[in-house]
Amino acid sequence: MRFTPLDAEAALTQEIALWVQDYRLKSPVDRGKYPVPVEVVQGFIPSYQAGPQMPMQNKAPAIAVRVSHGTYRRLKGEVAIDCIVLVWDDDLSRQGYRDCMNLVNNIVTGIYEARTIARAFPVLDEPVTWTLVEDPSKDFFPYFVAGVQVHLGVQTPDPNAAPYDVIEKEKLILRPVPG
Repeated sequence: MRFTPLDAEAALTQEIALWVQDYRLKSPVDRGKYPVPVEVVQGFIPSYQAGPQMPMQNKAPAIAVRVSHGTYRRLKGEVAIDCIVLVWDDDLSRQGYRDCMNLVNNIVTGIYEARTIARAFPVLDEPVTWTLVEDPSKDFFPYFVAGVQVHLGVQTPDPNAAPYDVIEKEKLILRPVPG
C-alpha cells in the first residue's frame, strides 16, 4: 500500500464489504424471489452495458465506493470518498428506501466505530454526510439511491521518501531512544 487516495478507496471498500456482509436484499434479476448479498465495488456500480457482457449481473443491491476530491497540505492530506448505495424493491408501498437507509446507517456506524480505516487512513473531524437521492422530475422507482461522504486523512507525498516506499536495509540506521 502506498497510502494514496486510491488506496484509501480500496481500503474503505473492503471495510464496507465486511460491515454489510449479512444483508440480503431483493434483486431485479429474479424480481426479488431470492434475496442476494450486497455487492460492494471500488469505482462504479456494475452494469453489463458497460461490458464485459455478463447476463444476470446484479446491478442492485450494490454499493460503489469512489474517491471524489481531496487536498494536500505540507504536512497532511485529506480525501473525500463517496459511497453510493443502490437497492431495488418493486413493492408498490415504496418502502425500499428503508433498505437504503439501513445500509447508510451501517456504513456511518462502521466509519465511526473504526475511526481509522485499514489502520492507515484516519476519519477526519469533518461531518460524515449522507443523502437519499430523490428527484421530483424523475421517478427512480423501483430503484432507491443514497449517498454517504466521508473525509479521510492521507499522507502528503514526501520528496525524501524512497521510490515506492522501499528503504534499503543498508541505509537504515537505528538510533537508541533517549530516556
